[in-house]
Amino acid sequence: MKNNRHGIRGVDHFSIPCSDAQRSLTFYEEIFGATVFRDELGEYVFGISPEDKALGRQVHIFVEIAGQRVELLGEDPSFERVMLFFKPSLERLGIAVSVRTIDPTQYENRLRSWDFDVVVSSWPESLSPGNEQREYWGSQAADMAGSRNIIGIKNPAIDKLIERVIFTKDRDDLVAATKALDRVLLWNHYVVPQWNYPKLRTARWDRFGRPPELPKYGLSGFPALWWFDAEKAARIGKRS
Repeated sequence: MKNNRHGIRGVDHFSIPCSDAQRSLTFYEEIFGATVFRDELGEYVFGISPEDKALGRQVHIFVEIAGQRVELLGEDPSFERVMLFFKPSLERLGIAVSVRTIDPTQYENRLRSWDFDVVVSSWPESLSPGNEQREYWGSQAADMAGSRNIIGIKNPAIDKLIERVIFTKDRDDLVAATKALDRVLLWNHYVVPQWNYPKLRTARWDRFGRPPELPKYGLSGFPALWWFDAEKAARIGKRS
């Protein structure tokens, strides 16, 4: 699948959740003014939801590569079970699938030379996206060995949207620009989403206090916003 005519170098794990699925043509034309990108994006991005379009394109791409062999490449043996999940579905489409785990050095070299079919990856985001979007999706990073744009995206419209995200003047514009960029990335179906787990699991003694209200993101502020609670510690006793 890498370097095919769809411009897709790999089908990756996209771990960033999209909670705003009901984006409309009105949002684009009136709030963001994305009509200037119609020729570059196509009509579908302005009408059909990214989720519907992604589903249709996913099937279209898989049908086109039927009869070929796809390697699911990883560096962590524990992730083999994640990649194997796709194997029976792809084989039903006539795609021969192999799962291969290599050591981290080999894996990094394969990524840097874009020598892969399918890999598992993620792009961490904050509540205030900025310059890192160039590294994730920008054309200049597409052929830069070691960049986070392992998909190899070269899309003028996405480049323009990234600049709008970076140079917004206020919070409302940042939210609008980020949602527009998100929609275009979803519409192009560069990745196959896997899952999102909205909680943070920690194992600890019950001898810490914390504020009643914790940050929405940021790993619940643990341990930076937590403190040692002597009363709790006294109740559970000493470590044996």
